[in-house]
Amino acid sequence: MHRKLAIISEKPQTTRNKIRCIMTRDDAQIIFVDTPGFHKPKSALGERLNRAVRETFSEVDTIVFILDGTKAIRKGDLFIAAELSE
Repeated sequence: MHRKLAIISEKPQTTRNKIRCIMTRDDAQIIFVDTPGFHKPKSALGERLNRAVRETFSEVDTIVFILDGTKAIRKGDLFIAAELSE
């Protein structure tokens, strides 16, 4: 059975809280954590959402940073890459 578990939107800051989804197989279990989008904050809300994302770093084994391959890399992408590399 497949179900949509997280919101997908073109509108920034749609996801406000962490969403955990569990995939269980006979040989493994994976917990996916969807966080608010990590971005260069322009407001107090943006700073709060980034704090929530950073707090999640210590809870996970792997971070997946996904970019749109049809678009050029921009300053915001470089900001996120630099933050994640720390």
